[in-house]
Amino acid sequence: MARLLVAGLNCRPVALSAKRLGFEVHVVDFFGDVDLKRSVDGLHSVKGEYDSKKILDKAREVAEAVKPDGLLLTSELGCNPAYVSELEAYNVLGNNAAAVSGVRVWEPFFRRLDELRIPHPESFVASDRRQARKAAEDIGFPLIVKPTHGSAGFGVELASSPQAVLEALATHGSILVQEYVEGTDASVSALGSGTKAEAVSVNKQLLGIPSFGCSRRFQYCGNIVPYQSEHAGECVKIAEKIGESFRLSGSFGVDFVIADKPYVIEVNPRFQDTLECVERAFGVNLVDLHLKALKGELPKSFGAPKSVCAKGIRYAMKTTVVSGDLTRVRDCVDIYASGTRVLPDEPVCSAFGLGPTERDAFLNLQAKLCEIQGFLEEV
Repeated sequence: MARLLVAGLNCRPVALSAKRLGFEVHVVDFFGDVDLKRSVDGLHSVKGEYDSKKILDKAREVAEAVKPDGLLLTSELGCNPAYVSELEAYNVLGNNAAAVSGVRVWEPFFRRLDELRIPHPESFVASDRRQARKAAEDIGFPLIVKPTHGSAGFGVELASSPQAVLEALATHGSILVQEYVEGTDASVSALGSGTKAEAVSVNKQLLGIPSFGCSRRFQYCGNIVPYQSEHAGECVKIAEKIGESFRLSGSFGVDFVIADKPYVIEVNPRFQDTLECVERAFGVNLVDLHLKALKGELPKSFGAPKSVCAKGIRYAMKTTVVSGDLTRVRDCVDIYASGTRVLPDEPVCSAFGLGPTERDAFLNLQAKLCEIQGFLEEV
């Protein structure tokens, strides 16, 4: 295998890891960042307002043109069973549509968790006003509403009234209504062979941090790897149990809220946005491990982390112009060209901080984001 196509919303981490393995790499994504374009063999970005269907269509078009030996999917394509099904003709290297359906069709997924005695928030799918009202009444307020398909925390809201639930339904057409569990947002990155699963790391998720430019409480804005918690061992066991029970293959992630115990929020049956932090913290290449897992080869251990790695996504609070060359900033990635205008609530760039502890890594990340601010101008 020599030529890969990487497709999804955010492809740079996966594409660069594949390039380091020596593959010819072509990419279909949304952002078209400068640092991605200069690193891969072909970049095809979908312009205009974000629409996952447009990325799907472009992925098919590019696959027909470049004839890849295999296709690697990121968010949001790899979490949608219908999209995966449409791309299987191009040799999806990862979970097939049936496996994706197992963890992303919500009602049977949560029923299966009940059978496995895995804790999760009470959850209902609502596609009409009657169902939405009934779900809210059964769960009680406050509760979480989210679109049935999505990524990066888009559309996830804390609802405190029936009207808020109905507004979410009107916006998204179909919603997942969930019990609100207050705790620490975390995840487990793992690998599956289809019959066995092995956790790679437990991660802390960063959501809705105002200093990162976030305007929404559940907006994904980064992570810290690894995350030390008294419940880390439980999270690992649950993630591995899910991987084996749902017969997941390759890289997958399980999102948790850790309160009195870990509660499973969702499963992402594709590469996660924690990829780079895991690679930097443990000194591994997750695309390499992913491809080996698809052949049934799971690592026996990953050893102790070399450092703690924190990643942060800087969002625009107001309309922002990239006024300098961000490629000059070390550990700054997902870079727009100088002069690019970024609208409010859109990502401007990402950055990393390393350190011996979680606190050190996060402080170094904050310092990096402050440095980046000097290259941005609000208008």
